[in-house]
Amino acid sequence: MKPSCSFPEKPEAVYYFGTCLADLLYAEAGMAGIRLLQREGVRVIYPRGQSCCGQPAFNSGFQDEAREVAAEQIVQFPKNLPIVIPSGSCGAMMTRHYEELFEGHPLHEKAQSFSARIFELSEFLVNVLKVKLEDRGDPVKVTWHSSCHAKREYGLGDEAKQLLRQLKNVELVELERENECCGFGGTFSVK
Repeated sequence: MKPSCSFPEKPEAVYYFGTCLADLLYAEAGMAGIRLLQREGVRVIYPRGQSCCGQPAFNSGFQDEAREVAAEQIVQFPKNLPIVIPSGSCGAMMTRHYEELFEGHPLHEKAQSFSARIFELSEFLVNVLKVKLEDRGDPVKVTWHSSCHAKREYGLGDEAKQLLRQLKNVELVELERENECCGFGGTFSVK
């Protein structure tokens, strides 16, 4: 599990970093994350100026450009509130690589403080809000592929599966080669 600062069991408000992928291609998935938080009585703040974590530039070797994008994101989330992200890749970029990007930079301390407030959505639902899900709908059989960036880079455990296992109408079938990369993460899916 990643190092993180502590927050009340149920903060009154959180920031939501929607990710550029959700914003541009999967808006409904991003909105579903917001609804999950709101359902738990948490006020969700979505800074309109947010854009991208900087990972595409960082992974492509454009450190200056990545730092510029990352600096703008740090400014968008000024209050000491948790920042919830529905992406292990973006979470890893912000918690692991901002430290490297801002080493020796005037924003280094702000970047460290920002990184400590990052939570991946399922991590936040399980470990901070301690969400209890209710069965709804017909029985369904599903599988789950854990993002390799979420597991290896960010340090996420099996929180998403923990949420699915709460639902008695959902049969979770373990994926045979779950620990293999799907090839989608970061810029790999858009090349």
